[in-house]
Amino acid sequence: KTEKVDDGFCSSHPKPSNREKCSGECNTGGWRYSAWTECSKSCDGGTQRRRAICVNTRNDVLDDSKCTHQEKVTIQRCSEFPCPQWKSGDWSECLVTCGKGHKHRQVWCQFGE
Repeated sequence: KTEKVDDGFCSSHPKPSNREKCSGECNTGGWRYSAWTECSKSCDGGTQRRRAICVNTRNDVLDDSKCTHQEKVTIQRCSEFPCPQWKSGDWSECLVTCGKGHKHRQVWCQFGE
């Protein structure tokens, strides 16, 4: 049977230390990004990119391996909406009853339905 008892019962032996020095990695970094480029397309889904460098809190450049704990996001999708389309109405009646004439219809650029 195991039972925790008063420290006094162990006073004939030196008590082991409950504290020890240690150190952590001081050179871990985070990604510092440039601005995103313009989207490669104005509609129907394009991509934009940015550069990333690994830096510490003092902005010293570190090896990329020091930033592996963080996702490096250097590309993303953009302009993921449909492009506008040309739409047209019905043709009118011909403006002449014989010979050459013209019919007309409305034509417009439309975004969405």
